[in-house]
Amino acid sequence: MDKTIISQLQAAGKYIFDSQLTWGTSGNLSCRLAVDHLIITASGTCLGKLGDADFLECDLHGNVIEGSGKPSVELPFHREIYLARPDVNVILHTSPFYATLIACSEITIPNNLFIECMYYLERVEWVPYAHPGSQELASMIRNQITHSNVLMLRNHGVVVVDESLGEALAALNILNIVCKMLVETRRSEIILKGISPEQVQSFLEKEIYRPRRRFESGDD
Repeated sequence: MDKTIISQLQAAGKYIFDSQLTWGTSGNLSCRLAVDHLIITASGTCLGKLGDADFLECDLHGNVIEGSGKPSVELPFHREIYLARPDVNVILHTSPFYATLIACSEITIPNNLFIECMYYLERVEWVPYAHPGSQELASMIRNQITHSNVLMLRNHGVVVVDESLGEALAALNILNIVCKMLVETRRSEIILKGISPEQVQSFLEKEIYRPRRRFESGDD
């Protein structure tokens, strides 16, 4: 297996765990290898303490190519994402406290609070609850991942994908920050005032921050 990729995933896992973007043994990470292979964390691992033996290389049919033990129970949806999105190279599945709290509520996530929010959270899609590791969950995630890089899994956690590990981590951070803002303002006298829809659209169309991300319509 690619030691550079493993080292990068180990560093990302430690950052995620130390930043309280997951807890216990929840969460899993993967990275695409070539076109039809991936490296994924093993089942039951702690993202903050990933050793070299805590990774397996699998193909997109789910076969283990290298490594011992079992791949994450969520391998099915990692496979489905890579099949549906050739542009995706990294998948983060975590349970940030505030984002998971929002995922257990009826609160919607705005995309108009600040610059990074407009860019990373332009599209956030929701996936109904299904048991972890199930093909039902994998199929629902595949249906939604063509519409967004950020998925909220009802009563479960979040999935963030991107072309690079750095961008995926940035989106994960922004998502949890926005969710924290939503929670904090509900127990204070602060009223959030967002940027107007016209300004948001102008910001995205003019690509002021970075080139706009393009997704399939989520209206069907």
